[in-house]
Amino acid sequence: MYLLAYKEVLKTQRGLIMSDEQQNKAIVARWFEGFWGNPWNPKVIDELAAPDILLQYSLHAPRRGRET
Repeated sequence: MYLLAYKEVLKTQRGLIMSDEQQNKAIVARWFEGFWGNPWNPKVIDELAAPDILLQYSLHAPRRGRET
């Protein structure tokens, strides 16, 4: 649901229709820029992540949800 809404924002902001592949790449780029970027932008989590997101990284045990 969140990703679909963000895809519509991408279409509106850019004034053109992007392919699903282009939209997906833009979403992934937004996630990495916001979540891993410097400076870190915690708002990207609420903007792009589902409430029950599952984060699995090698540096910690899997975590589910935005609040964990």
